Amino acid sequence: MSDTNTADEAKGFVAFTVREAPATFATAREAAWRSAVSSAAHEAMAGRPVFEGRIAVELDFVLPARGPANPGWDLDNLIKPTIDALTPVIGARPGNLRTVQTDDERVDEIVARKREVRAGEEPHGRIIVREL
Repeated sequence: MSDTNTADEAKGFVAFTVREAPATFATAREAAWRSAVSSAAHEAMAGRPVFEGRIAVELDFVLPARGPANPGWDLDNLIKPTIDALTPVIGARPGNLRTVQTDDERVDEIVARKREVRAGEEPHGRIIVREL
């Protein structure tokens, strides 16, 4: 995957990198990760309207090395907070809800990978969202 942020309005495509260590669902770092994803998504969309069709998401998580304080991550728990933070791309779920919720019902396809950092690399996430 390319490291640059790209957007293609005609095709309903956006790709961006989140330069934070990914965090899993229901952990102390989840809110910070969601905020970083949402900010990066907003910047990548550059004022374009949210996608309106069915959605495919590709996620690459580059994680800190395992250690005593860091036994590893479940991939499914990395996916949920990431997709929930994609409101700037996917839009909010319609209805009278108490909080803004990403309209993730429209996500029909997810490809996700995780790996540990390599020498000289920092933890991060790479996200691609496209309309089907």
